[in-house]
Amino acid sequence: MSDYGFDETDETFTPPKLPKRTSNTSKQNVQTAVKAGQEIGFIPRDTASVGTHEPKDRRQLNKEPQGKILITGPERILAQLRTISIETNQPYWKVIEALLERYTETEPNSEQR
Repeated sequence: MSDYGFDETDETFTPPKLPKRTSNTSKQNVQTAVKAGQEIGFIPRDTASVGTHEPKDRRQLNKEPQGKILITGPERILAQLRTISIETNQPYWKVIEALLERYTETEPNSEQR
């Protein structure tokens, strides 16, 4: 015998009768409800109203091939790179690109490369 009494059966127990669902919804009641909803701003969820907007192209317009590098170096140099990136609000690759452009402008033999 359990403490909760689940192993005991009571033969006199009868489950309660649940009320039956009625589907006495008339078309007039439905139309009245739809009209009242439209008056306060509800939009019907018909299949025709779904998917009427154009999907957006989320890709970048001028997409270049992407590459990845792992830079290992002195912490002071990488800290400078992070600081410049934060101060100018640019990603690392733009900071590196600006440094490379500055390097090629000051390099006297840049045309020979």
